[in-house]
Amino acid sequence: MSTNDPKSILEGYPPVLDVNHVREIFRIGRDSAYRLMKSGEFRVIQAGKQLRVARSVLEEYLTREE
Repeated sequence: MSTNDPKSILEGYPPVLDVNHVREIFRIGRDSAYRLMKSGEFRVIQAGKQLRVARSVLEEYLTREE
């Protein structure tokens, strides 16, 4: 499996990811992670002030972007 394969990139992450996970995966800063999550590029879950994204949704997004 390629290291660029979305499944291998997301391996070991929980089923629901927070902004810190998104930062790690994309290697971006906090503000950029929030911008990406609020951009509408993929569906996010808002719990109060916290944003979450399902790992499966992010996997689909990464597959589209390849």
